[in-house]
Amino acid sequence: ALTKLYIMKRSLRELDQGVCEKLTNSSNVPIAPSSFDADVARLAERLTRTLDEVIGQRHKYVLGNSELKNAVTNVSHDLRTPLTSVSGYLGLLRDSGLTEKQTEYLSVICGRVDAMKKLTEELLSYSVVASDEGVMAAELLCINDCLEDSLTQFYTALVERGITPELHVCEERVERTLNRE
Repeated sequence: ALTKLYIMKRSLRELDQGVCEKLTNSSNVPIAPSSFDADVARLAERLTRTLDEVIGQRHKYVLGNSELKNAVTNVSHDLRTPLTSVSGYLGLLRDSGLTEKQTEYLSVICGRVDAMKKLTEELLSYSVVASDEGVMAAELLCINDCLEDSLTQFYTALVERGITPELHVCEERVERTLNRE
């Protein structure tokens, strides 16, 4: 009985070592303990089959994740080029002596193109960060200041449209650790 217990413990250690080896190295070598016990052999076979499925799923996930990141990068690059071209033509159009109404429409279009360019840049930044498997750098930020900065960027555009913004930000500092972008 003591010999059988010793053999079973050795088989369990071998199973454990085989599982660790398979998971660490994504090995396709079957787990094969030295025991001739049918139950141990059946368990080793099930573990091998299950771990092969897990390893296969992990591989599919990594591959799919990589394909998604590449697709996002490609889309952002594909959007960037025509947006830059449109921006250039809008600049030429702006200098061509338009009526006041045409200038107003052009300003709206320029604003939309600029917003699309910014979104495209953000998409590209995300895909670069995601492809590096990194986390976007976070820093301690004052939300009050960020809000104020963000709104003041649009101040001129609002005034041009006859809107006089009033900005009321609470005096209590609201701070969070975030990525500035």
